Amino acid sequence: STQSTWGHFLSVYFFSSSPAQMLHSRLAQRALGAGMLRQRPMVARRSFVDVATVQAATGVLGPVMSIGLYASPAKIAQEIHSKQSVLEYSAVPYVAMLCNCSLWTNYGLMINNMSVLTPNIIGIALSAGTLAVYLQHTPNKSGVLAQYGLGAAFLATLVGYANFVAPAAVAADQLGLIASSVCIAMFASPLATVADVVREKNSASLPLPVIGMSFLNCLTWMVYGLCLNNPYIYGPNAAGLMLSTLQLLLCFVYPARK
Repeated sequence: STQSTWGHFLSVYFFSSSPAQMLHSRLAQRALGAGMLRQRPMVARRSFVDVATVQAATGVLGPVMSIGLYASPAKIAQEIHSKQSVLEYSAVPYVAMLCNCSLWTNYGLMINNMSVLTPNIIGIALSAGTLAVYLQHTPNKSGVLAQYGLGAAFLATLVGYANFVAPAAVAADQLGLIASSVCIAMFASPLATVADVVREKNSASLPLPVIGMSFLNCLTWMVYGLCLNNPYIYGPNAAGLMLSTLQLLLCFVYPARK
């Protein structure tokens, strides 16, 4: 019996192409048969991205980023106030910001979403404050007031249509589409001076704090909108992400000289 066992072992060792592998296999089979080893149960692999977790995180981070975006003109307002001049800055981005926040506040009320509603209420107050400082120090008050009046008329028309003319069943969708369009315009508004930037090779007229916060804000809300599968949220923010990236590139290529 001992000779046959050794003979089998030697035949396996010398004539097998991988003796260690076969010996390991035999030992494993015997251990399984004796109940010494147990097969591991199959465990379902978790998805690399937990959509619910990402949605919850961006739902909290998004309003914070929006408040940061709407607060970012405060530095520019402080600079205007300290120098008693609007410098090279345009009022257009802040008019667009006020219109944008007003429309998204209305949309947040319609869909009952506090993540959309809260930061935009704050944005209305902050952008209105920036516009007040700008008007106080601009030498062209009549021209700036005309811009403010045009923005107010535009906003009143859109809000009136969404709340009193559009059918109730589609009012939220139509307001979402309108707000998305205005949102894209807001992110593009700093480019109102792009011709001067390229001609003078000077990005002083581009509000860098606003553009930087726009980039972070758009990235966060785009992810949140994708989690909700809401094109009115992820669509304009994807466009805003590209626009703010372009503006950051202009600031890098043509550094500000004041």
